[in-house]
Amino acid sequence: MGTCAMDKNEGLPFFDVIILGAGWSGLMACKYCLGEGLKTLVLERRDSMGGVWSFTQDGRYGGVMTTTETTSSRCVTEMSDFPMPESYPEFPSHGHILAYLKAYRDRFALERHIRLDHRVDSARKAGDVGMSRAPTVRSSAPRT
Repeated sequence: MGTCAMDKNEGLPFFDVIILGAGWSGLMACKYCLGEGLKTLVLERRDSMGGVWSFTQDGRYGGVMTTTETTSSRCVTEMSDFPMPESYPEFPSHGHILAYLKAYRDRFALERHIRLDHRVDSARKAGDVGMSRAPTVRSSAPRT
């Protein structure tokens, strides 16, 4: 297990914001944090982004089935600053949603801020969190 301590006093990378998970909410949080000028890192446990919309047969992770479709329409589901393609069906499949999230990631250049295969084992407050200190995060690096 590697330690990814986010404390600039230790000479390791410092981030204003660490987001856990590269699913729908994590991608949006990353975009908006970057828009505010915050140095942002997204840690994703899995080897792919997309959260529950990324199908896997790995029982350790929850998520969609191969037949999953949204329960809300395309126009209600889409992000206000990134419309879904009109070619998508009224109730997109999990494959459409995953493609949409990847397109969102690419459109807003989020990929370089995302680290896949980084499980967060613990996070703790390191003193007064503010501009000079941030939580320490223990993250398992990819296993080979």
